[in-house]
Amino acid sequence: MDMDVDEEQWTEQNAIDLDWSNGDQTQVISNRALVGKLFSDKNLNRNVVIGVIKKVWNLHEGLGIVELGDYRWSPLSTIQEIDFSRCPVWIQLHNLPLEGFSRNNVERMGSVVGEVVMIENPVVNGRLLRTFARARVVIDMKKPLTTGFWVPRPRLPRIWIEIRYEKLQHYCYNCGVIGHESWSCVKEKVILENGSEEVVSYGPWLCVMPVRTLDEAIIYSREEWRKEEDWCRRVEKK
Repeated sequence: MDMDVDEEQWTEQNAIDLDWSNGDQTQVISNRALVGKLFSDKNLNRNVVIGVIKKVWNLHEGLGIVELGDYRWSPLSTIQEIDFSRCPVWIQLHNLPLEGFSRNNVERMGSVVGEVVMIENPVVNGRLLRTFARARVVIDMKKPLTTGFWVPRPRLPRIWIEIRYEKLQHYCYNCGVIGHESWSCVKEKVILENGSEEVVSYGPWLCVMPVRTLDEAIIYSREEWRKEEDWCRRVEKK
């Protein structure tokens, strides 16, 4: 369709009805398809990318990778309509006082960063699991990463809760957005005022190594997310 043509000029006579009955052939494609997007401001070698994906996911035979274009997934969606801006990540919440380690508080703090889909219960069988809390949140990659937030305390000064991202890669130290690096960023470096000092907001310290997730501590905020996590774990164990 010529995009310069006014849509009002098109009538039902100009439209073509397609068969959306999801026959055997299209059902095989839609049930076994996975669509992804690479966030990078570098020119990447196609064969290298395919090799890395196969190695990380432990994939061998029976896999075909096709470039679909530069642009939530439905078999009826075009590639340009798919939203790749949301991504699930594990975050760590540091500098939390002992009295703050509760399921409710972890969900509250995680919601500052993104949509909470699951948390790691900080206390199991009366035992504190870690010195920090963890939550699985879906972040908007078009927005700058949240580095932390202030928490007021009764009769005590407020404290700064530091956020760390597990497996975080390729984000800008200037603006805090995932997908490009500071050398290609047109925005100025974000500076925070900490009392009389100025502190750089973004740097390599935001990224931390992942820790082993304890199954007995997992609490799902969205039950449908359980299938997503089960699939990811099966892939990682291959």
